[in-house]
Amino acid sequence: SHVTTTNIQVSKIEDFPADRWELILALNLSSNFYTTKTALPLMRDNGYGRIVNIASAHGLVASPFKSAYVAAKHGVVGLTKVVALEVAEANITCNAICPGFVRTPLVDGQIGEQMKANNMTEEQVVRDILL
Repeated sequence: SHVTTTNIQVSKIEDFPADRWELILALNLSSNFYTTKTALPLMRDNGYGRIVNIASAHGLVASPFKSAYVAAKHGVVGLTKVVALEVAEANITCNAICPGFVRTPLVDGQIGEQMKANNMTEEQVVRDILL
């Protein structure tokens, strides 16, 4: 199998392609909205429900060069809070999980790219960009 390590999310904001911005927000934020919007009526009808959104440590703090991803994950956390308040009296909960990064081939590719692009060591990239 082949894992593509070309990173669509790491770029200075002035260089960030608009189509990538839209794609990252669609994948990481809008998908949560549409799934929740579809599931809530069924949960209300059943009188019960649990929504668990996957955000990221980047939903809580920012890193440079990840404008779309950080904005999307902050959006997931905000959406989660809004939904939790809207359904609080309907026996439905809505929570977000905010994990840190996991060392995968994609992340390894990002580390190498960021080391070159920013003249940083691996340790600096992990600490300052990836979290």
